[in-house]
Amino acid sequence: MRMLSFYYITGRKKELIITKGGENIAPVPIEDCIKEEVPIISNVMLVGDDKKYLTMLVTLRVK
Repeated sequence: MRMLSFYYITGRKKELIITKGGENIAPVPIEDCIKEEVPIISNVMLVGDDKKYLTMLVTLRVK
């Protein structure tokens, strides 16, 4: 029988993302805006420290 494993993200190491191009981006205001504008989104996390681009992890609300 295969056991299922789950990962839980409980926080952020630091509150500022610095991209490969040197831009400093505060992710919390962006995440809050997305959650406010799109009600079906439950959680969102912006990632991309030391990358050329940012990526957003999104979970949807379930009834």
